[in-house]
Formats: sequence, C-alpha cells, structure tokens
Amino acid sequence: MPVEVASWLAQHAHLPEEHRIRVRELYDKQMDQVISESEKEELDRYSEVIATIDILRARAKSIVRKAA
Repeated sequence: MPVEVASWLAQHAHLPEEHRIRVRELYDKQMDQVISESEKEELDRYSEVIATIDILRARAKSIVRKAA
C-alpha cells in the first residue's frame, strides 16, 4: 500500500457518525437485555465491520511508521 494511501486511511477510516450512534443504541439495548434477535444480528455485523476497520487502520499506521 502506498504511504500516502496508508496515511489517509490511518487518519480517516472510521465508521460514520450515524452508524456509531446506532451501534451505541444497540449496545445499550444489549446491556439492558431488551435487544431483539434481528438487532443482535445487526450489532454482530457492525462488530465485524468495526473490527475490519480497526485492522485496516492498524496496518496503515504500521506502514506510515515504517516509512518515517
């Protein structure tokens, strides 16, 4: 991955605010034990996306550090 791309990803790859709000709503429902099965599945999908973004950002940061 080019350093310029890695630098951009390290700074800008994140879940959009409206989705972060939804994740918080779902997490609160889960903590209160009032989450439906479809909401659990939605939260699981969000968790997978967040994990993927975290891995991508970690790799991008590593590339940027090595290039410095």
